[in-house]
Amino acid sequence: MIVKLLKDKFFLSYFLIGIIGFLFPFIDLYEKESISRISIHLFFLLIILFPIVEECIFRGILQSLLLKIVLFQKKIFCITYSNFLTSTLFALTHLFNHPPIWALGVIIPSIIYGYFRERFNHLLPPILLHIWYNFIYFILISSNFNE
Repeated sequence: MIVKLLKDKFFLSYFLIGIIGFLFPFIDLYEKESISRISIHLFFLLIILFPIVEECIFRGILQSLLLKIVLFQKKIFCITYSNFLTSTLFALTHLFNHPPIWALGVIIPSIIYGYFRERFNHLLPPILLHIWYNFIYFILISSNFNE
């Protein structure tokens, strides 16, 4: 699977987009005083464990179940209704820990994760992308707030 992903131009493109997407100046949406130095334990929890659990729940269970329903197999461009609904619910769950603009911003990466889950019919691509995007996000957040 890894070799297949490394040969896929779309996957590699979205892997690189993760870097570009987080270079925008949205970091100041958080109050600097509310974020303290992230411990190494928490850092790896947020980067490794949460993406795996979220992808298993949202792409592995929810999106897979929805794809069994004919209505949710329909597509707008190359994105299934299943992916749109799963991504919307994924973004809504981020409202618990993020400002609304950040939770809304989760929809695009989520659609990308869902697209690659369907493209490869496997959870590894969205898990790897999600880990990578979280890594970039938390590196930028922690470096910005711990100066």
